[in-house]
Amino acid sequence: MVVMVWVIVVAAVALGVFGFGARTDNEIALPGTEAQRVSDLLAEQFPPEQNGRSPIVFHVSQGTLTTGANRKAVEVSLSALKKADHVASVISPYSGAGKDLMSADGSTAVAQVLLDVNGGQLDEEIAADVLSATGPAQEAGIEVEAGGAIGSTLSRTPSRRSEVIGLAAALIILAFTFGSLVAAGMPLVTAIIGLFTGLGLVGLLGHLISIPDTAPTLATMISLGVGIDYALFIVFRHRDQLHAGMEVRESIAQTMATAGSAVVFAGVTVIIALLALLVAQVPILGALGYASALAVLVAVFTAITLLPALLTMLGHGIDRLPLPGRRGSPEDRAKESVWARWVGLVTRHPWRSLLASLLILVPLTIPALSLTLGQEDVGVTPTSTTERRAFDLISDGLGPGANGRLVVAAALDPPATPSESYTHSRDKAERLKRDIDEGQRKLNQDAEKLKQQGAALEAQQAALEAQWAMLRAQESALEAQSADLQSQQAQLLAEKDRLAAQQADLTAEVQELTARGEALAAEIGEVQQELAQATDPAQIAELQAELAQLAGQADKVQEQLAALQERGDSLARKAKELESQSRTLSAQGSSLRARVASLQAQGSDLSTQGAALSAQGKELKSRSAELDKEKRRLEKLGKEAKQLQKDLEEMLTKAGGDDRATDPRLVRLQDAVADTSGVASVAPPRVNESGSTAILTITATTRPADPATADLVRRLRATVVPEATQGGGPSAYVGGMTAAFEDLATVISDSLPIVIGTVLVLSFLTLLLAFRSVLVPLKAILCNLLAVAASFGVLTAVFQWGWGFSLIGQSNPYGSVPIVSYVPLLMFAVLFGMSTDYEVFLISQIFQAHAAGKGPHESVRVGVGSSARVITAAAIIMITVFGSFILNGDPVIKQFGVGLSVAIFLDATLVRMVIVPATMVLMGRWNWYLPRWLGWLPRIDLPEEAGSEAALAPTQTASEVPS
Repeated sequence: MVVMVWVIVVAAVALGVFGFGARTDNEIALPGTEAQRVSDLLAEQFPPEQNGRSPIVFHVSQGTLTTGANRKAVEVSLSALKKADHVASVISPYSGAGKDLMSADGSTAVAQVLLDVNGGQLDEEIAADVLSATGPAQEAGIEVEAGGAIGSTLSRTPSRRSEVIGLAAALIILAFTFGSLVAAGMPLVTAIIGLFTGLGLVGLLGHLISIPDTAPTLATMISLGVGIDYALFIVFRHRDQLHAGMEVRESIAQTMATAGSAVVFAGVTVIIALLALLVAQVPILGALGYASALAVLVAVFTAITLLPALLTMLGHGIDRLPLPGRRGSPEDRAKESVWARWVGLVTRHPWRSLLASLLILVPLTIPALSLTLGQEDVGVTPTSTTERRAFDLISDGLGPGANGRLVVAAALDPPATPSESYTHSRDKAERLKRDIDEGQRKLNQDAEKLKQQGAALEAQQAALEAQWAMLRAQESALEAQSADLQSQQAQLLAEKDRLAAQQADLTAEVQELTARGEALAAEIGEVQQELAQATDPAQIAELQAELAQLAGQADKVQEQLAALQERGDSLARKAKELESQSRTLSAQGSSLRARVASLQAQGSDLSTQGAALSAQGKELKSRSAELDKEKRRLEKLGKEAKQLQKDLEEMLTKAGGDDRATDPRLVRLQDAVADTSGVASVAPPRVNESGSTAILTITATTRPADPATADLVRRLRATVVPEATQGGGPSAYVGGMTAAFEDLATVISDSLPIVIGTVLVLSFLTLLLAFRSVLVPLKAILCNLLAVAASFGVLTAVFQWGWGFSLIGQSNPYGSVPIVSYVPLLMFAVLFGMSTDYEVFLISQIFQAHAAGKGPHESVRVGVGSSARVITAAAIIMITVFGSFILNGDPVIKQFGVGLSVAIFLDATLVRMVIVPATMVLMGRWNWYLPRWLGWLPRIDLPEEAGSEAALAPTQTASEVPS
């Protein structure tokens, strides 16, 4: 019936997990801290910014992503990302908002993807779908990696290597402990069933409260350890009783009354220690405490319900499949004799034994003095994961601080408005633009008009020049004609002069001939008279001859006169002709003079027109000069406007394109943060719709886990932000993952005293009630503190100092891993719970021997000797289980694995097997001292885990115990 109930329970849990899924959530809630205020503001004013952005990294080893086919492939991928399910927005490295998302050499680009689901709702299917949208880039040979929540989800390794190794090692140890494979298998079977059920319940619990990713693994470690140990105690007692001849059912009843009650007591002790983490009021610690306590609770229920049922069904078959040479109780007794001899050695030399143990433990605690609570980043995770590769690419391309940006959220009352300086500059720029546009419009119109007038003037000047050319041609022609006319006139005058000379000569000749004719006529008259008077024939003949000669001469003169007359007529005609020609030439001269006068008039007119055109040209030049002056004025205004626009663009760029972000309160905060040492860059503010909230994203110069980054957070909070927001500034808070871890470390540091005090008080009360002794609880607490401090020292040396780094499979460029803030506190609670378990198991045996009347030395020898075997086996199993988780790739799990396994080793060896026996012997009867005023304390029945040796010892008298 019990087995069937368990089958139903397991099936129900399995169906619940299958139907609803196992949810984990890495969102860190830290009420009352600055980081939480930032997260709350993001959720209220910038949803879903509170989910955080996941970087998708694109990288090429050769070439760039800024141009060509590579850029096109990335842009296609970005378009596909924006359309992917559950993607709220994507900041492209090619956009103005993503100017700091591209490496200087262009080989690495980052797209910031914001999902509409939180870390608890994000599963591997959603993350894979988002990353698959980058297929075009991957097909183009571009390396694509995912960081943030997407990368973390895709980097989860489902490997159960640690659990398998732990179970295999536990099987071997149990087999050697029991000498039977069946007996060895019982604790494993119940532990595995308890583990499966516990993890299923933890996964379902994640739907009600936030359960971090490390919680299931931590629960697995603790559940396997305590589940196997608790079953080991029960099976060990049951087999011993069977070997002593007890009947099966009676043995099971006796076992559950003794070992079973011890298991319940031990489990409750561990659960109380884990739930004591709640007093810290840190949700992540509470979640880890819930998850681990739930796993322990299931392990206890499995051990006290399912295991007895299985043992009943097995009966005496529990010893089946024995190991050769490992059967029967003589070997068991021999082993107890070994431990008895060891304890005998310790009790004979208690001071030496105590001093030797302290010489080992105290030096181990020294490194713990330098323990610093910090945070891990993805840079320490395995390089085989996409989130680590994305981390490295971002660090190399954009700087280490780009992997964990800080966020400053500012609440503004009154809401953000554009600054007076920006508004004045903007208005001035707008006025300048209007003036320039209007002036340029008018200038263009006037220039066009002037151009047209200039063109017309040039046309007129060209026409005028053409007319001047024609006029000059005509003048040249007239000048040629005038010259020809003058030449003709000169020739005519010369001809006239020649003709006049000829006429004068002719006249002279005529006059001469006339005179001669008259002289001849006179002579002829005289001769005729003489002839008439002559009588003398000879004289008459002579006179006649003379008269004839004279007549001949007179005729000749007449002929010459006729010739001269003819020449005179000819000359007269020529003179007439010349006079006609002179008149013609005179008319032509008059015509030429008229034409010259006309040309002169035309020239004068053209000169007038030229003067007018020249005046127009001067006017146009004057207007052109005015236009040039206006143009220079407009150019000066343009330069002023350009500079003003540049200033506005710088202001807007700094403000992220939102003029409300020029609010002096935001600018002062932005400048103060940007000028802070350790800040690489500050992204422009983003202001919500109402203007009541703004956020600044800060990139540090150091990686998230670097202590310098935590120092930056503290510096921003302590001085930079308060000074920048004083005097009416906004209420600003520094947040982000790095700041959240810093707050977590601070909260945990502040909570350490109360948590440690609570655990110590609960442990003291538990042991006080169990053993009704004051010194035993005090000694146990001191021993536990020593073992815990030593384990913290080893943890510090390995992770913070980097000693033996490679031995635990840890490798990173930094040579160390910060110890996550909640690890020591959680380790403290777990270790105190388990150490109290071992203390109860061990001291109860010593107490039983003491109650049976044995002396201090003998009771210690008998108690330790009878319980050492089972405690040692349980401790070895616990160490093996915890140690197997050192193989886990998560550094936090490695820290738990190293710390818990070392602590259990030190507790089970030096503390339980040396310090406890030595101090018990040294304190003697004072071990059981209880003041009379505490006599009212209730008695708790302790399990009798000792063998028959303690039971058969004589009873000690009450008088031997100090009161």
